[in-house]
Amino acid sequence: MGGRAVVRDPAGRRARLLSAAGVETVRADLGDPESLRAAFSDAHGVFSVQPNSGQAGTDVTNEDEVRFGATVAEIAERCGVAHLVYSSAITAGSTTGVDHLDTKSRIETHVRNLDIASTSIRPATFMELLVTPETGIHGGHLSFLMRPDQAMQFIAVRDIGRIVAAVFGSPDRYAGRTIEVAGDAITGNALAANLTGPQARRSATAVCRRRFRHRTRFSASWKHL
Repeated sequence: MGGRAVVRDPAGRRARLLSAAGVETVRADLGDPESLRAAFSDAHGVFSVQPNSGQAGTDVTNEDEVRFGATVAEIAERCGVAHLVYSSAITAGSTTGVDHLDTKSRIETHVRNLDIASTSIRPATFMELLVTPETGIHGGHLSFLMRPDQAMQFIAVRDIGRIVAAVFGSPDRYAGRTIEVAGDAITGNALAANLTGPQARRSATAVCRRRFRHRTRFSASWKHL
């Protein structure tokens, strides 16, 4: 069974990389229901992922995210898609007070109320966020929202893809389920040790922490040997 990727610009660099890997690309936009209907035609399954207001540089609002998630699910239902997999967040199912996280619970509820076999995947924090420019890691300083002495769960985006592929491969096993997924758990102190230890050939120069809501923004600095 081949894969199909919904893209806004089939001529874009990332879309061309997908095409080169043998993935069919089709132009569609989350804000254009008709384009989604055409993209979902004859599809067995749909993996639903939305942008959110917590992403750097995005102009998507919380209400946009909920609307996009609901629209994808509704069109998948109308197109007769056999299995919808929604990418939620590990915080879903509870009220966090963080708007762009609480949107996931709203979308999950909407999906469950539709007449379509569905699975909600709740990934932990993306591991790739640790190496974004915003953390400062490339300048020898890491600042990230976690506690120094409490383990935080992470997962690599590639592993989410592998899990979703397994879900699509066993619909009878996973339909109707909500699954939390993580690939590792590490404390802020352990993360700092990994970055500043001999194996990284760096030495620590400072470690500081400050409170932020219910977590701590953990910071570590180092210099190259």
